[in-house]
Amino acid sequence: MANVSMTLPYLFLVYAFPKFKHNRDIVKPFEVYKSPRLTTVISWVVFLVVLGANVFTLIQPVLENGDIQSTIWMLMGPLLFGLLGIVWYQRRARK
Repeated sequence: MANVSMTLPYLFLVYAFPKFKHNRDIVKPFEVYKSPRLTTVISWVVFLVVLGANVFTLIQPVLENGDIQSTIWMLMGPLLFGLLGIVWYQRRARK
């Protein structure tokens, strides 16, 4: 669970990074990746590696011990807090 909760925010950042780099309205005084294509490729590789680590963390208890309950609880945490965040965001957007 710690792996999933610590790396899930990085998935959002890696997903948003190419969109940030493609936005020409934002001044970027220092750029490491100048090619939009290279930025997109690197971002997708990192995204898939981190996502794969999360998936294998979730299914590890089932593969090693047949412990489905641990996998369900590890899935419920991010889903519950994600749903809570969406509800909270929508309520604040209405105000």
